[in-house]
Amino acid sequence: MATQLRDLRLRRSIALIATTSLLLVSTGCVSQQRYKEMSEDARFYQESYLDLRNANTQLEVELEDLRNRLDEAPAVVSTTEATAPPIDPAIDERMARLDELARRLGRAPGDVTTIDVEGGYGFALADSVVFPSGAAEPSPEGRAVLLELAADIASKPFDVLWVRGHTDNVPMRREASLAKFPYGNIQLSTVRALAVRDLLVTQGGLPEEKLFVAGFGPYLPVADNATPQGQQANRRVELVVLEAEGAEQP
Repeated sequence: MATQLRDLRLRRSIALIATTSLLLVSTGCVSQQRYKEMSEDARFYQESYLDLRNANTQLEVELEDLRNRLDEAPAVVSTTEATAPPIDPAIDERMARLDELARRLGRAPGDVTTIDVEGGYGFALADSVVFPSGAAEPSPEGRAVLLELAADIASKPFDVLWVRGHTDNVPMRREASLAKFPYGNIQLSTVRALAVRDLLVTQGGLPEEKLFVAGFGPYLPVADNATPQGQQANRRVELVVLEAEGAEQP
């Protein structure tokens, strides 16, 4: 209703301008030049009116579309909730086992976590859990954690397991460290990944033909290296498991 009233008022205003122009010319009150100017004003307002009317029509169409979509939203939400796959209970079980393992070892639960992997699953372990500072061989505590995870991985079929090593971005400066790892953090991350793979195969019983390694050094951070907390989060080892096609999902 408000739109119709504005439309009517605008048309009346345009008509009034045009009528006034004609009356003024017919009575000789204005010159031909002034009449021309007023005619141009009337034409301008007429064109503006048409533009506004078209824009208003388009807005009304868009508004109606939004109303329809809003009306349909509850049905879409209900359908999505009804068709969403159930949460995999194995994820909760795995997290509970990891928390229990961390507790037994006196570690914070966040030191061993699960990571999202398309087509599989994964674990992230803080380097302090697996390795002594500056070393590339797993500590006794690290071996216990890795063998626990190996048992979990071996409990169902899988296609590939990637062992991925990561470091922070702090360069090596100690001569002893550079003597062992002349290529720096990229070499350290790779050697650590190799050591973890060897343990998973020789003591964890995982098939060696399915285990691969990669060392990323500081180049795939998960946190900001500008803070000590971020550097600590980036120093990690990941076990990325890609499940066998057609294998029974947990």
